[in-house]
Amino acid sequence: MARPVVRTLLSGPIRQEILMTLTVQGVRIPDSKLAREITELVRDTESPLLFHHSSRVYYFGALAGKHRGLVFDPELLYAGAMFHDMGLTPKHSSNQERFEVDGATRPLYR
Repeated sequence: MARPVVRTLLSGPIRQEILMTLTVQGVRIPDSKLAREITELVRDTESPLLFHHSSRVYYFGALAGKHRGLVFDPELLYAGAMFHDMGLTPKHSSNQERFEVDGATRPLYR
């Protein structure tokens, strides 16, 4: 019941800070320089809707991997989850490639 209230009352930087420190069943965003830089780049490039979608992709992927007993690199999973839709943004899209390819390569040439 408190979940909708949190969504209603928190927005902007406060909500984003909570997202960065949110732990769900032992899964949290990696606390590394690379993860912080990825977060900043994606936050500055994507809409809040796409940013939060990508964050949820990380949490769901990490939770699914943990549930299946898989060994994975959380930082690499975070990078993939956060960049997977980057090709949908005007700055990182092209007329030559599908959005998935643009999302995988464009951030490299920032």
